[in-house]
Amino acid sequence: MKKIIFIIAAILASLISASSQDRIITTDQQVLEVYIVEKNDKTIKYHLANDLQQTLFETKLSNLRRIEYASGMVDHLGYENIRMQKRTGITTGITLFANDGGMFTFGVDYFLSPAVSLTANVGSDNYYSFGAKLYHARKGKPTNFAPFIGLQYGKHHLTSFWEVPVGIQYVTNFGLQFSLQVSLLEYPNINYQNAHAGFSVGWRF
Repeated sequence: MKKIIFIIAAILASLISASSQDRIITTDQQVLEVYIVEKNDKTIKYHLANDLQQTLFETKLSNLRRIEYASGMVDHLGYENIRMQKRTGITTGITLFANDGGMFTFGVDYFLSPAVSLTANVGSDNYYSFGAKLYHARKGKPTNFAPFIGLQYGKHHLTSFWEVPVGIQYVTNFGLQFSLQVSLLEYPNINYQNAHAGFSVGWRF
């Protein structure tokens, strides 16, 4: 009788624990049913759900795509769009004009959504601009690379212009960013067109 009670209790305990276990998904899309023992900023320790010996495993968070906790909470571990996790960015770079030499640039931007950012830039050649950019990016996707197109208004040597930048941006999971872009500029007051290409590096936070 005692053995029967013990077996029933063990089955009930396993059913209860199975319903409250965690799940980790690796970067190569393996799904593991686990019990998480410890998690810090760099690693996670866990037991496999079907391991009666309760062997303790440890892996780097960089090897995981996300963690699904038994409570229902999901930790995307940086694979949720980084531009929403770190909305503000500052950059510095160099720009070369097709006709007027080059300049150093400094900029700041803020993402209203994964696909829309507001931008402002100043340059060493008496240049400034502000406007918006549209990115091909989605909130729940690990889009470190994202192409963009924008529309900006500014002044260069006190002459107003409209600028259409087209380029690509790369943001690492810890916030370092790089951008390459080419821009077409229209100076309506003097009926003049120009173009420039630029490279910038920066930090998101």
